[in-house]
Amino acid sequence: MAGRPALLAAKIPNAHPDIFHAVSRADFDAAAANVDKQIPALSDHEIILAFARLVAMLGEGHTRLSLPGQSETMDPDGRESSAITPARFTAFSFHRLPIRLKLLSDGVFVTAAAPEFWNLLGAEVVGIGNRTTIDTLNEIRPLISRDNEMGFRLVAPQFATVPEILQALRIIPDSSSARLTFRTSAGQEITADLRPAGSEKLIEAPHPAYLREPQRHYWFENQLPSSTAYAKINAIADTPGLSFAAFSRSLLAAADSPVINRLILDFRGSPGGNNQLFRSLLLGLIRDTKIDQPGKLYVLVDRGTFSAAMNAVSDLERLTNAIVIGEETGGAPSSWGDPKRVTLPNSGLVVRLSSVYWRDSTPDASKPSIVPDIPAGLSSRDYFAGRDPALEAANRFPQQSSFADLVENLLKAGGGPASIRRMYIQRRTDSAWVGESTRDGVQRLGAYLLARKSWQAAFAAFSLNFRDYPDSLALAIRTAQTAQGQHPEDKGAADLVRQLTALRDRH
Repeated sequence: MAGRPALLAAKIPNAHPDIFHAVSRADFDAAAANVDKQIPALSDHEIILAFARLVAMLGEGHTRLSLPGQSETMDPDGRESSAITPARFTAFSFHRLPIRLKLLSDGVFVTAAAPEFWNLLGAEVVGIGNRTTIDTLNEIRPLISRDNEMGFRLVAPQFATVPEILQALRIIPDSSSARLTFRTSAGQEITADLRPAGSEKLIEAPHPAYLREPQRHYWFENQLPSSTAYAKINAIADTPGLSFAAFSRSLLAAADSPVINRLILDFRGSPGGNNQLFRSLLLGLIRDTKIDQPGKLYVLVDRGTFSAAMNAVSDLERLTNAIVIGEETGGAPSSWGDPKRVTLPNSGLVVRLSSVYWRDSTPDASKPSIVPDIPAGLSSRDYFAGRDPALEAANRFPQQSSFADLVENLLKAGGGPASIRRMYIQRRTDSAWVGESTRDGVQRLGAYLLARKSWQAAFAAFSLNFRDYPDSLALAIRTAQTAQGQHPEDKGAADLVRQLTALRDRH
């Protein structure tokens, strides 16, 4: 038997300084007691998953139960790492089906498969056992320890290929085989019965170049057609023969070359590493006035950006002029980390419990993720064609000559008010731009928000401009009155004009 939850519940508070910050002790104890009652009727795998569900209630990405037989750390794209969580008893092991899945913007797709299932590469998974794929992922949701929703989107497709999980959720009748339904790019539906994978290597489908060499902690190359230095950072950790500090020095030297005018730092799929080591690259970028400019420094992120990598991006977002592109991070800017490994004595189950709270510098400690300045998701068409929309967005973004140009180009690229406000604050608090006007840029932001009927957000922008440039209010009122004339039935437009007029009259 895999054990009883009372021991887990007893160990957790002693190993974590503030474990019940996301769920009350009473609710956790009640859930543990409920599992304890069910144990006589549960299989070993069901008990282990019940434990995983309890740990996931704690609401942290770092605090988790590692499934026996599975990777100690799950690769963002489902590749197995070399470290496998040990199973004290063979019956406790969890296995994988001979495919790898990824949740893309338009569905769940097969990105790798065993040689005998090569024909499934690139196919969409539309059904798993007796459920639709989406229903399957949602049933898996309570098992996933995560900081935010992006953590679910990262891990759920990987758990959907674990037959013991599918059986425990009554999605398939037996873990020895799983029936999945696929839809090919030609629209044909295929049903296949998949058995747990052996040791054979999976065949990879075509994919974007940033996914190559995942085992290398970091590397960079000069992409001369676009005058770009591109660095892929898979882990912030020293490697034999090349420390992270030495890598940073080489990268910064390359970025300072006369033929390079753009630096892209790619943290997609980076699960973290050592927070302290990133200091070498951060300080180098802050000192480099050539490359630390809006339109010259870019940071790429996705759901796999986690832990120390997330903290690195947070530092870059706050202390440099980087533009962040991609999708929301899987890590939260303020979160518990540095997990300590706890092995339960009877079952040998491995639980990781966070020990250090990493507080971001922003006022909002509840901020769930870093939201990119320019959103760039990944569709199946892009993925299997090897296209990289985030990298393309960085390479085509114009280099700036003024704050107004920056605002206009960000808005055209899909950026929003929160990003522009951050860049406004950077502009106003950097001695390099003392005396530069932000008036036109904020006015353009207000006009953009009016066009989207975001009346209160427009008021906030115009009010901000009024604080810095009192005479800008006249133009703001005229712009709002024009919008009111275009939307005479919209109360929000009338309220905006009234608010701006009142602001003028008070001053």
